[in-house]
Amino acid sequence: MNAYDDGFPVRVYVADITGADPGRWYDEMPPERREKTDRLKREEDRKRSIMAYALLGYALSDLARERPALSELFSKDGLPPILVDKNGKPYFQGHPVFFNMSHSKDRVMVALSPHEVGCDVEHKTANALAVARRFFDEKEYNAVAAATADESDRLFQRLWTLKESVLKCCGEGLRRPLGDFSLIGRDGKIKESIALDGKEVYHLMSYEVHDGYAYSVCSTYDKIEEDIRFIPEL
Repeated sequence: MNAYDDGFPVRVYVADITGADPGRWYDEMPPERREKTDRLKREEDRKRSIMAYALLGYALSDLARERPALSELFSKDGLPPILVDKNGKPYFQGHPVFFNMSHSKDRVMVALSPHEVGCDVEHKTANALAVARRFFDEKEYNAVAAATADESDRLFQRLWTLKESVLKCCGEGLRRPLGDFSLIGRDGKIKESIALDGKEVYHLMSYEVHDGYAYSVCSTYDKIEEDIRFIPEL
């Protein structure tokens, strides 16, 4: 068991980066993060990459203020190096906090957990039913198809972000098809947890904010905060 389990539920941070200035954060990033960002071709993608890192720094500082024992995460050089495992999942080596980042259009999202975690934010998708038919499990597609127009879009967004969160949490990413598992239970409702391949149990949480985006988080830890921590300005 992680020493930081007690009193540290999974927490989710979101920031609106519409008017953010990525330039002030770029110089604060370590060289390896700047190099990764510089390889992105589109300016908007570079901005999201920078601001996701900025939100990660904010989130960890916020956590450390409440949990002084976590202050070792920080040094005069900023955050520890972000490493990437063989599946492309980012992590801090030798530190007790797991994290995940996501971004979509004008939103960046960070999840912190004492155990494995994945998160996803997505803007409203056009042709949701057609996308669900192509990528979802049969039960999930049928649930989206049976809902009214507005409910169908919201259900699709919830399912899509939850499924992406599961794949990011378990580290399988694009290697595992979204339709390989179903998040719709026998009662027709979205499951609160899922055991992939009968092994690790993944706990799920999605958030309805009615801002045109869907936010979801998944963790192997069963304590997840019920509200997003919105950061008005970075």
